[in-house]
Amino acid sequence: MRTPEDYPVLLRVSANIVIFFILTYICMYLTLTGYGVISIRVEESIVSPTNGTSTPPPYHPDIVIYESQKSPENPLKVPYILTAVFLAFLLVYVILKLDPKVLKWIIGLSMYVSSVYALRGIFHSLSIIYPIVLGFPLVAVIFYKNTPSEVKSALLAIVIGGIGALLGSMAYPILWVAILTALVCYDVWGVYRGPIRHISEEALRLEIPLLVKISVKEEEHLIGLGDYALPMSFLASLMKYESVFYSFVSFVGFILGAIIALIIARRKGPQPGLLYIVPLGVVPYLILKFIITTCSI
Repeated sequence: MRTPEDYPVLLRVSANIVIFFILTYICMYLTLTGYGVISIRVEESIVSPTNGTSTPPPYHPDIVIYESQKSPENPLKVPYILTAVFLAFLLVYVILKLDPKVLKWIIGLSMYVSSVYALRGIFHSLSIIYPIVLGFPLVAVIFYKNTPSEVKSALLAIVIGGIGALLGSMAYPILWVAILTALVCYDVWGVYRGPIRHISEEALRLEIPLLVKISVKEEEHLIGLGDYALPMSFLASLMKYESVFYSFVSFVGFILGAIIALIIARRKGPQPGLLYIVPLGVVPYLILKFIITTCSI
């Protein structure tokens, strides 16, 4: 039963979620825009190199960005992305069992790589050296124990924007619908039967930034990083391959889903966040897509 004192807390939590989602959305939009420019440059360097310039090596971030956008219609991208996500979960679980300190370093390295890709998209007109150098302090501040949770959340928005833009570019939205549907099923199993709850508890205890913290009146409200990053990948796919309108509609749905997930988690304990977030973001897109497609026939 909610008390009158609960409502100001819920309003502040909701406001923090909205701000975090907006920051991530803006970062992802800027990153995607930069990725488009980078891909054109790489394409030109491959097709018609000028002034004796050579194509960057395969491990160069610009080449990875370019390659990620090839064949987004390929249905094999679904098992490819799902396998990568599940292997990442498995790796986190195994390393957490063996040596949590090593996991902290691996998560830090992963966030650094993600921040480099995000900053590369945002500062695409500058040298690749800038995002490589700027990524270090960004991740260091996220891991610093005394960094306020609001600052950490703002910096995590950049990291998630990088992850979302890169993954979202890989596949069309309809393929991401299939990917998110499978991940919802896994999330439900993982929270109630599998290792996700244990991973979240250990991440909180060891201060590994796998959770986004929202602190209100000495209460901490938590949502898993994947519950933000994976839906954002769908939004990035909509931005790139459909329209900003579709992505905005789903964006609003994802915000509502995240708020509902936190409200239910506050009353009933840990919940599978994707179970609430994904349907409210994906279903409106599918309905709108069906209506617009039907009316245009």
